[in-house]
Amino acid sequence: MTTTTESLLAAEAERAGVTRRAESRADAPVPAVRVRGLFKRYGDGTEANRGIDLDVRRGEVVSVLGPNGAGKTTFLRQLTTELRPTGGRVSVFGVDAVAEPLRSKRLMGITPQEAGLFESLTVREHLEFFARFKRLSKREARAAAHEVI
Repeated sequence: MTTTTESLLAAEAERAGVTRRAESRADAPVPAVRVRGLFKRYGDGTEANRGIDLDVRRGEVVSVLGPNGAGKTTFLRQLTTELRPTGGRVSVFGVDAVAEPLRSKRLMGITPQEAGLFESLTVREHLEFFARFKRLSKREARAAAHEVI
């Protein structure tokens, strides 16, 4: 990652109240996302997913693929705190997403397969819009979009 991206990530983490941990061999970096034993069982007994374990390192891009009904949407709704898991743990940069959903949401970005509402925007406009939505200044949003493109 470049310095601009690292600076923007650090600024976003600071806004969310996450302190950066010292990196050493004894203290490995905190994963961007850590999921352990995540599962969801609905009231009628239907299990949407079970035993999901996942670590996503800073800078990684992850796609969730599978057939209809496999639990992809349920998993993403749990990850983004839209749906409370039945069990397991989700953390975003060390922040417990279930205990502190607003704080964890400030640290993540999800891109759906179909945005729908923004079909007329260019790629740059999309990036700048969502960067501004995440409370980056206009200058920071432009710089981040330029870096990605």
